[in-house]
Amino acid sequence: MRILFLTILFILCGCVSVPVSLETPLILVGTAKNPEFTSWYRDVCVSGKLVRDRYVSAECLPHGGEIYKVTLTHARTLDGERVHGAIDIAYPAHALASHAKWETDVFLQPTPENFREASGIEYIATAYGNLNDAGKCLVERGYGHIDNNLCTNPDFHKDHFNECVPVSKFVSHYAEGT
Repeated sequence: MRILFLTILFILCGCVSVPVSLETPLILVGTAKNPEFTSWYRDVCVSGKLVRDRYVSAECLPHGGEIYKVTLTHARTLDGERVHGAIDIAYPAHALASHAKWETDVFLQPTPENFREASGIEYIATAYGNLNDAGKCLVERGYGHIDNNLCTNPDFHKDHFNECVPVSKFVSHYAEGT
């Protein structure tokens, strides 16, 4: 009886999910799946902030930027270190199907406090699909800040747009101006 009790206790303890804690900014490679729309947007018309309602004007008609809650599984760092457990992340995209599943690289940063409190999601993929095949550099597309007003070196984006920037330089820039 004692062994049965311990076995059941062991099984139940193994089913408990513990949130994954990561030091960001961080680049991970893994499988993204099960997107769910969060009712938030990345407002490209107003500095890229996460907002509930998008700003629309004659000068800026936003397209895309819906924030999805996506589960990242089988995640690993560029050094090959595995991240144990699944991670729910915020993922800006357009019209993702709820059954979608894909391999991707993600550049994770902490989510803004208002979004984190509303959604429970701690990390956002501010850039994704940017890693080159060798894993040595990321293509700069100019939208990797949580709030572009926080960027300490705006020329970085202009100077390196569509260039494959070495990983350390890319991470360093976004770490300074998240």
